[in-house]
Amino acid sequence: MTRDRVAGVVGPYSSACANAVSKLAEKYKVPLLVPVASKEDITRQDQKFVFRLSATTEGYANILISMAQKLGKPKTMAIAGGADPEREARNGVATRIWGEETGVPLQVEVTTF
Repeated sequence: MTRDRVAGVVGPYSSACANAVSKLAEKYKVPLLVPVASKEDITRQDQKFVFRLSATTEGYANILISMAQKLGKPKTMAIAGGADPEREARNGVATRIWGEETGVPLQVEVTTF
């Protein structure tokens, strides 16, 4: 960041990387735009140079639940997807929120495609 006199950084993709890079952005006072990483902690650390461009994990879960509720009142619901930490976090939050709001069991299946 300092050698090339970077004006700003866009990325990274994963929450783990974004969390690590955010600390460097703060240290060197370089704006960091986080376009995809969804972990809430990335932008809840009182950092002045880190900006989120997408929803948080809980935001994605709320969108999913809202959409499912508009389809009717299912007795069960499942989320299927590939195995990656971002998706697993969203699924965990979705499971918690869905259960709290509806009392309907939510089965999460994580599969590698």
